Amino acid sequence: CSDEQIEELLDRVCSTNVLIYLIQDSIEAAMIFETTNDRGKSLTNLEKTKSFLMYKASLCIDEPEQILGKIQSRFSEIYRDFESMTSLNIGVDENSVLQYNYIAYEKWKTDSSIKEYTRYMEYFKKTVEELARNGNESKEGKPTLSEYIEDYTYNVQQSFSAYKSMYEGRYSEFMDIIALDRTASFMPLLIKCYRYDTTENKSNFRIICRLCEIFSFRVYVIFDKMANKLQSKWYSLARDFNGNFKNASNEIIAMIKDVESDDAFIQALKATDFCTKYSSPEKNYFYWKYENYLRSNEQPVATPMTHEDLRQKENKKLVMTIEHIVAQSNSGEKSKVITDALQIDVGSVEVFDEQYLNSIGNLTLDPQSANSSKGKKDVDEKNSKYFAKAPYKCQNELEEFMVDDVWTLESITMRRDKLLKFAKELWCNFDFVKKLQ
Repeated sequence: CSDEQIEELLDRVCSTNVLIYLIQDSIEAAMIFETTNDRGKSLTNLEKTKSFLMYKASLCIDEPEQILGKIQSRFSEIYRDFESMTSLNIGVDENSVLQYNYIAYEKWKTDSSIKEYTRYMEYFKKTVEELARNGNESKEGKPTLSEYIEDYTYNVQQSFSAYKSMYEGRYSEFMDIIALDRTASFMPLLIKCYRYDTTENKSNFRIICRLCEIFSFRVYVIFDKMANKLQSKWYSLARDFNGNFKNASNEIIAMIKDVESDDAFIQALKATDFCTKYSSPEKNYFYWKYENYLRSNEQPVATPMTHEDLRQKENKKLVMTIEHIVAQSNSGEKSKVITDALQIDVGSVEVFDEQYLNSIGNLTLDPQSANSSKGKKDVDEKNSKYFAKAPYKCQNELEEFMVDDVWTLESITMRRDKLLKFAKELWCNFDFVKKLQ
């Protein structure tokens, strides 16, 4: 800070009115916090949870110092983990993690009128109030208040720790889910799976992540379902998950296929309006996955593109865009493609635009700056000057689809079929679940 900034800060501190309330012990502190802190900046649900538990423990538990100390200690760990997550720049919301914990570990119910997890703070407090009325004694097989506080705070602390570790681990399967940006339905289950997975390198957790990514891409992206589609089922799966990864994987596969079949998924990818139907991030994700598929499976193998490459937004040389192989505004090229393919000019530019221009076979991944430089150029010029020399395998391979060195309708169809084969292998094949341990 500059001297001026320090002086301004000092002035603000010195001119602030402070209410001093002398207390005798931590029990009184908890009571004061709970009963008077309702002005100024709103408390988060996490802060409210801590103060509420300390308040109830102070009132209802004889000699509560031990349980109060445990609450303080665990919430200190929670706040440290939260600060670490904030520094990772992952946009974490502490209230969301608290709700995910409730969904994963509390015995909530849902019916046609109410889903308790949507009002989790209300039902959490209701549970504590009921146990408090028992005077910290176990009744009807329920835990004592101190036992509940012990379990609840431990789970919250472990949920924040798992959430942080999932991001720090940067497992590719987990980062794929983040890239698709539809995470709320999966997070309670993933937090629990991460905690329960004792395998080396979290292999079981990563398989569940892979299934979540398939559900997200197929259901939320390609079939354009609401982001809360089957959310109650996902949350019920998280609540009931007890470490049986095989049962969980079977339930997820059933959910995927219940929405739409594998054949319906492949047919959806055949849509002639693929380019205009989906957003740029969704199209980029599809071709980014295809690029990495080529890098891993076709010689010479290459280092895969990273999630940072996919999310790049600043450097125009790296920002990903979708390039039309036959340019959108090149009518002459379109007519040439039609004529060369059929040997007679029976098609029309309008038909080409409707059936081929925006299909997956006529699209490829391209950096923003390179895309701009190509403009309306013909395919043969694009290929010789750009595609063949590009750093992307999905561009290098385009020459393989040309017919007698010409890009034709048959070229678009052949490339579409290869992309569909790739999609079927990646998003319709569940053999990888056999690796569950």
